[in-house]
Amino acid sequence: MLRVRDLCTWFPIHSGWRGRITGHIKAVDEVSFQVEKGSTVGLVGESGSGKSTIARTLLKLYSPGQALIRGEAIFQGREILALNEEQFRPMRRDIQMVFQDPFGSLNPRQSVASILGEPLEIHCPAMTKVDRRDRSVEMLKQVGLPADAIDRFPHEFSGGQRQRIGIARALAVQAKFLILDEPVSALDVSVQAQIVNLLQDLQASLDLTYLFIGHDLAVIEHLCDHVLVMHRGKLVESGTKEQIYGDPRDEYTRTLLAAASNGGMTASLRSE
Repeated sequence: MLRVRDLCTWFPIHSGWRGRITGHIKAVDEVSFQVEKGSTVGLVGESGSGKSTIARTLLKLYSPGQALIRGEAIFQGREILALNEEQFRPMRRDIQMVFQDPFGSLNPRQSVASILGEPLEIHCPAMTKVDRRDRSVEMLKQVGLPADAIDRFPHEFSGGQRQRIGIARALAVQAKFLILDEPVSALDVSVQAQIVNLLQDLQASLDLTYLFIGHDLAVIEHLCDHVLVMHRGKLVESGTKEQIYGDPRDEYTRTLLAAASNGGMTASLRSE
């Protein structure tokens, strides 16, 4: 589904009154990995390790000049980093993102009908308004929300319900590949389990592929097939979850696992 080779995302450092570039912050530096169709790959690391930067780079959320991006990302046989926005726009239907904050990622002034209908209007212009509404109701039911939620606004829902709406929005256009940027870290523990179970059910029924970014190693172990460990912009270890959790090779990975087992995860890892 996705093959990333030598990905670099460097942010320029400006100095002087002319704003001359004097260096770069290497947020992601020569990272390579692949995501097989139908699998879930976990991306873990502490705050500032580059996890979310990888997600935003793959989705081309950085404007020209905002970051120096090198390497290649081949999605379903096509290199996407070299594409301009117009060329990449049709591919946004296949690659969607679920954001960390279910409160900030939904426009409070839009109804659920508008939130779910907007991507359909952009990517499926042949659909009528009635078609878009029917599709939105179908997606709400698929993520475990009632049909009458369609005319309500984000403030009327709990955090877990809002995240379900975010997932429905990502899937409304029939995306094949979801980048999940810490989708449960802002939720209560009991709600986290519900969302994780929902993601697993959706993956099985819709044949989805996930890149799951997280800092909770228990969630990563439960959900993911393959695990990537990031540290200071570098990929320090990768392998199956059995390899990473059973026989970690890198000292940093062992430190993360020790922190988790000792209950120090909250102190040592924070969401980006």
